[in-house]
This record gives sequence, structure tokens and C-alpha cells, in this order.
Amino acid sequence: MKSLRLSAAVIIGILLAAVVFAPVPGRTLGIRTLHDFAHGPIFGCVAVLLLLCIRGDGRLQLRPAMQYLLAFFAALALGGLTELAQIPVGRDASWFDLRSDALGAAAFLGIAAAIDGRLRRPVRAFAVLGGVVLLGIHSTPLATAASEYLRRERAFPVLLDFSQQLDSYFLEPQRARIELQAMPSVWARQPGELALRVEFAAGPWPGIDAAEPGPDWRGYKSLVLDVTNTTDADLAFMLRVHDVHHNYEFDDRFNRMLTVAPRTRSVLRVPVVDIESAPRGRSMDLTQIADFMLFRADGSTAPEMWISRVWLE
Repeated sequence: MKSLRLSAAVIIGILLAAVVFAPVPGRTLGIRTLHDFAHGPIFGCVAVLLLLCIRGDGRLQLRPAMQYLLAFFAALALGGLTELAQIPVGRDASWFDLRSDALGAAAFLGIAAAIDGRLRRPVRAFAVLGGVVLLGIHSTPLATAASEYLRRERAFPVLLDFSQQLDSYFLEPQRARIELQAMPSVWARQPGELALRVEFAAGPWPGIDAAEPGPDWRGYKSLVLDVTNTTDADLAFMLRVHDVHHNYEFDDRFNRMLTVAPRTRSVLRVPVVDIESAPRGRSMDLTQIADFMLFRADGSTAPEMWISRVWLE
């Protein structure tokens, strides 16, 4: 039993070290979601191993229910310590990660109760049900991410399409308010046509950031934007595109000002070859396009823009 406790302690130490020191392999939404999800199973395993250690320590004469509670709170305390330990190594402590730790610990302990003969059958059934529910709650963001990435792949080469619904998983407003609305009839191509209305707020470069579009733009000639200017002022906006190798310098990405005349709906085409050749000293990696942004240019006074679709052709 002593060797079992020692083995469990070693495994717990390895798991905690991985949480603090293991590098995150990327910055995509999917990777971040998977990283957040991993906290649950890791601390679920930690909690079960702690339960084994508690049961193997003859000095602790606790009822089974108290053993589970002690294992849970010990795992949660270790979760809090790992969050604090990440600060000196250049990471941020996260309440969301601690929440994931708690869900994982509770879920795994509940599921482990299924084979615990020390607990009464009704207690085991309730614990297992609770564990499965908690694991489902914890897994929801990962399932959502997988669904969104699948939807993105199916829609490609359409990058944005607001004709039917607002799917904002990869879309982030930047100093702007976005809302899916019916296109004003004078510019609509069919009754009830929908589009994204982007209402600019005060401040520099208001608009939208479309993260992680379909990344492989090879073989396409143009990036096409269907944009409407419902206002009485010229709409001048910037299109910015960068790949995964972008160093966040202005000359290491594609930047172009586009203009839509007052009270006009326009389909604008940007040659992909221009995007590819934009970074200074290198070519844009068309296999790994990471982001594109649309934002009002300095000097433009148009208070809003409407975006119907963005696609490659």
C-alpha cells in the first residue's frame, strides 16, 4: 500500500508539473479550448489518485463520503496552487481554469464511485449521474469548438456569410457593435435578406476581426467582399490579412484601403496574388492564413457598414 501511495504521489507531481510548465502548442481558438478542457481530466485524475492516497493512509479514519470530499478539496487546492505557480513562469492565473479543475475533480470522483463497494447503491448511482452531468458541462466548449471548425470547413471557400444567421464564434467586434439585421429593401437582392450591420464606435480602427478563416487560399484568384454603405458619406475601410508567421509589424501583412460610395452596395475583389506578395521580404503563406480584419479607415465619417458575404473565388 505504501508503494501505491508513492506511485500515486509521483503521478500527481508529474501531472501538476505538466499544468505549470508544458508549453501550449499554438494560439488558435481550438488549441486554447483544448488546453482549457485538459484541466478537467488532469485534475480528475489527481482527485482519484488523492482518494487512493487517503484510503491507503491508515491514520485517516474517515467515512467514505468524507474521503471523497477531502480528495475533492485537496485537488481544488492543488489547482489553485498551480494557477499561482504559473505567474512566475510568464502565464496568467485563470479562474476559468480553476473552474475546470473543480468540474473535472468532481466528475471523475463521481464516476469512480460507480465501482466503490463502500458506498451504498443509491449513493453510487447519484454520484455517477452527477459525474456524467458535470463531465458533459465541462465538455460543452470543446464540443462547440469542434462543431464550429467543422462548419467552417464545410462553408469554405465562403469565409463569412450572414444571409441566414449570425455565427460569431470566430468573429470579434473591435470598437463596434454588430447585429444581424434585415438589409434595407432598397439594397436587398431578395425579400428579407439578412446582413451584418457593423455600427462603428468612437476610437481608432473600429470594425470586425475574423479569426481563423479557412486557412488554405492557394488556387483562388480573388478575395471577394459584398459590402453595403447605407450612409450619405463615403465608406473607406481597411482590409488587413495576415498569416501564422506574422510578426505584427505593419509591413509584414496585407493592408489595403477599399471604398464604397454613399448609398451603394458593392462587390469588391482583391487579387490573392496581391495578398501573397504584401509582406516585405517574404511571401504570405497562403496555406496558413490566420486572420483578416475589416475596419473603418482614418478620415472616414461613415457611421456604419453592412457586410453580406466574404468569399474566395
